Amino acid sequence: MAYSDLNPKLKDALLRLDAILNLKGAKLTLLLGGASAMKIMDITPRDSKDIDNLRSLEYEVKLDIQKVGREFNIEEDWLNDQASDIPLPDGAEDRIVEVDAGLKVIRVYCLSRKDLIAMKVNAVVTRSDERDFIDIKSSNVTLDEFLFAVDYITKKQRPDDEEFCRYQDEDIAELRKGLFGK
Repeated sequence: MAYSDLNPKLKDALLRLDAILNLKGAKLTLLLGGASAMKIMDITPRDSKDIDNLRSLEYEVKLDIQKVGREFNIEEDWLNDQASDIPLPDGAEDRIVEVDAGLKVIRVYCLSRKDLIAMKVNAVVTRSDERDFIDIKSSNVTLDEFLFAVDYITKKQRPDDEEFCRYQDEDIAELRKGLFGK
């Protein structure tokens, strides 16, 4: 793991948030997903401008996050819970990894490689954002990891919309071909 490789502005912002929460006698536990978590876990080299927390954040903490964002001249939602409603792959909670971030009252955890890749593959086929594809391509995903991701998508992420599922299947097939040539 390479917490030290996290975007320096985000590390500084986390340190400041930690100090603010410490003064208030508050604690915070983060479960990270997305590109920042992939960077920390040495899965992808791409820097991100935000940190995706997979658990809901309390309103008061969000206010502190916004304050730190303004103070550091970064996005006010540099630490966000926008992905907290996305279901995790089965067993993900048992595979989380604690990150030594050197913080006093904020504990940082990341999803495992397998689960981060599953969620990123899901992002590729649902959002079609070039950054997600870059993350997957640079992660040297294995076929087993990809198949786990497909299973996750079809079991956890599928709405009842058959037309959407057909398009998603086409996107998965295209991604598989792009990654493995099959």
